[in-house]
Amino acid sequence: MLPRETIIAYLSNYSSVEEASINYSHSLAIFKIVMDSAIEKATLSDRQRECAWRYYVRGDTQSSIAGDLGVSQATINEHINVAIDKIRRQTKGVDDDFREYKR
Repeated sequence: MLPRETIIAYLSNYSSVEEASINYSHSLAIFKIVMDSAIEKATLSDRQRECAWRYYVRGDTQSSIAGDLGVSQATINEHINVAIDKIRRQTKGVDDDFREYKR
């Protein structure tokens, strides 16, 4: 759960909780689209790709992924962390390129 101060700061930017909720839902949808694309394009093992996709795009918990695959939650966590590290390394500089393009 987020700290109370974080929630208050977030909601203070909106005129209503409904507006904040709509913005959050929109942001989450965009995040899932971006992650789906990044996971698809990254050089990952099949297991890393499956774990990252199920966790970030489908929204499965690490425990449920572990249960389905017959491995520990710690193993799933490791696959997800390695996948995210690889995605970060493979997309390094994208933000800089985008900032330069916007000028």
